[in-house]
Amino acid sequence: MINNTSSVGMDIVEQNFNNKDPSWEYALVDTEHGLMLSMKNEKARSIDLSTMVFSNQTIDTMNPLGNEMVLMPKYNLTHNVNASGTYSRTSEQLDYESRIYAYYETSSDVNVSISIYLNGRNEWWIGGWQYNSYWETMETMLSGSQNGWTTVNGQLVTGEGTYY
Repeated sequence: MINNTSSVGMDIVEQNFNNKDPSWEYALVDTEHGLMLSMKNEKARSIDLSTMVFSNQTIDTMNPLGNEMVLMPKYNLTHNVNASGTYSRTSEQLDYESRIYAYYETSSDVNVSISIYLNGRNEWWIGGWQYNSYWETMETMLSGSQNGWTTVNGQLVTGEGTYY
């Protein structure tokens, strides 16, 4: 998401990922927590999907918030000083809370895992492949039937890689 639009979400909706599993339906939905990608299926099925959207300009991997596509929403955003510098000497980590809406019926002993990962990356060749990037992830494990918003923890790592 950037400026309440999502080229990644639009790519998923337009491509429908039908080569993966045509029983899934995708849509962008405006919610109380902002624009979200809706994924529906009448039967419980596992799915892994990915998409790649190319940029015609350099990605601001040091400062992606407000400048690049990031996962949304972000609540209680805090700088994690203990994790900064873990991935490379220039990396910084921001922790936050977000929301995922889940609606499904299942037995109480069934666990459902939801993981979302986003990566923005610049790559070039100077005496070998070089890159810099930012990435973020949200993960949650839900038990039993669900019908509503769930709070999930997310991490945004910026400034990973080579900077001249």
